Amino acid sequence: MTTLREAAQQALEVLEQFAETKLVRTSGVINDLRTALAEREQEPVAWMFQHDETGRMNYVSNDGMNTPSEFLKMNPRYTLVCVLYGNPVDDTALLRQALEALEQVASAMPFPVAGATITALRERLGEKT
Repeated sequence: MTTLREAAQQALEVLEQFAETKLVRTSGVINDLRTALAEREQEPVAWMFQHDETGRMNYVSNDGMNTPSEFLKMNPRYTLVCVLYGNPVDDTALLRQALEALEQVASAMPFPVAGATITALRERLGEKT
């Protein structure tokens, strides 16, 4: 499955290719995607683990010393459940904008354009809804 960053990067590349055709206004979406992709990805605040037998939960903070692999080496009966972030970013609006712009480009062209990228964005939006 395509990650959010990969889908956004693919959308940006396709929109940049067709921006010069001037068939569809894409400059606003292109600038928004560039800005979003230029931002650093969030660092995890902690990782959540669950004990395989007891179900007990344990949290390991991202303090620069602890890592999930080190924790699992010392605690083999635990399984990584999820990564925890401080302030998750809601990127749904940006993805919808990119998808709409790509669909406009695709419909304006006499040949198939960006099918895989449109599908990847639709998958990502389907996960978020």
